[in-house]
Amino acid sequence: MNELENQVPGGFSAMVNAYLDGNLSQEKSTLVEEIVALNPEASKIFKERTAQKEELKALLPNIEISKNSLSNLKREVREVNKDLVKTNRPSIANRLSSILNTTIFEF
Repeated sequence: MNELENQVPGGFSAMVNAYLDGNLSQEKSTLVEEIVALNPEASKIFKERTAQKEELKALLPNIEISKNSLSNLKREVREVNKDLVKTNRPSIANRLSSILNTTIFEF
């Protein structure tokens, strides 16, 4: 495996992971496919990584948010934002202005 890892910049395993995540260019994806087709060791690594990815996907819950839930969440976020804006804190510009207008040192 070390020989295969050294032949591919960044390592073959990393490239397979990127391939499985859909993060490779078409050119690099084709390269991975060619290496897997021609090299039994690469094929083994590819199959192992594919199985690992499937196992991990099976562990994650499949959560779907209904349109109603999403609408409620958006409404709640808007209300929180409104509450934050309503606070009577001076703006950052006003606070900076008052700091800059204050004499720090007297000579």
